[in-house]
Amino acid sequence: MFRELQNLIVKALGKDDETPVSHEKLSTYYHQNRNKERYLIQIGAGAGDQDNRANYHDGFSEIIKRLALDQKDRIVLVEPNPLNIDALKKCWEGNPKASIHQIGIVTKALSGKPLPFYYTELDAPCYQIASFNPDHVLKHYKKLTLPDLTVIPVPTIDLEAFIASTTNGKHIALLALDIEG
Repeated sequence: MFRELQNLIVKALGKDDETPVSHEKLSTYYHQNRNKERYLIQIGAGAGDQDNRANYHDGFSEIIKRLALDQKDRIVLVEPNPLNIDALKKCWEGNPKASIHQIGIVTKALSGKPLPFYYTELDAPCYQIASFNPDHVLKHYKKLTLPDLTVIPVPTIDLEAFIASTTNGKHIALLALDIEG
């Protein structure tokens, strides 16, 4: 399902590679699909536009906040790191179309099981280097070892199940993936 969805979006946007898509192309594609209940989904939402290390920029947030959304549109934000949820709420406060889901997207084999999620306090305040894979954190913080990392359990779901339960088969106008994996 995911590959099929990705291919449909790439085809609709006239793309044949993974280079960034311009705001104009996204806007055109988005507006061509008016009069449908549309979902704009970001998997790996981080702190949204609240991370000072990114100069308070987040591509997804910036694009979506510039679009003229219809009444039926829904913004779905997924972030596994519970330490980013307050910042994400602040990013989208006052936008009733946005829903935030604190859950990790994993393979079907791991879906539904809480998994250990690793990070270091050295990465505060937005903890962008966090992962279900401790080696991902350790490669960015070479002086640390596994016992130096903080571990928290995070609920999980596979992408297909999440999309099915969230959209109920409705139109996905945009699926943005920013996940380490």
